[in-house]
Amino acid sequence: MNFIDSHCHLHDPRIISDIPGIEDRASIANVQYMVSCATMEDNFELTAQLSKDFQSILPCFGIHPWFVGSISSQWKERLEHYLLTYPSGIGETGIDFTDKTCDREAQIKVFLHHLILARELERPINIHVRNAWDTFIHILKKTGK
Repeated sequence: MNFIDSHCHLHDPRIISDIPGIEDRASIANVQYMVSCATMEDNFELTAQLSKDFQSILPCFGIHPWFVGSISSQWKERLEHYLLTYPSGIGETGIDFTDKTCDREAQIKVFLHHLILARELERPINIHVRNAWDTFIHILKKTGK
């Protein structure tokens, strides 16, 4: 039986130098693919490059809720560029209200854009939710499947 690791962050500087070893160990464990989720604009290109360099790495491009404060004025265009250039999923995205000082409205705005793209492009989406389940359910009911 083959497996897919549906959520990892292979662009992480703590492990990136061992990607060949990670890929080898994954193969031994029958993990055929690893879905590596970008978390911010700054790691879109690295995530794309990993998917080019390693056949087992499938990219996802998105803005993690922890990093909505770092988005540029061009974040939507950059996200859409990567999604249209590479066979990929969307994410990691979502809402996280663990930090009471977070900009909840910004998280919701960014998450809604990801949901719209997922629907329009017919792409899978990798969602992060913490301490925001009521808001998450409300958004899904409002936006539909």
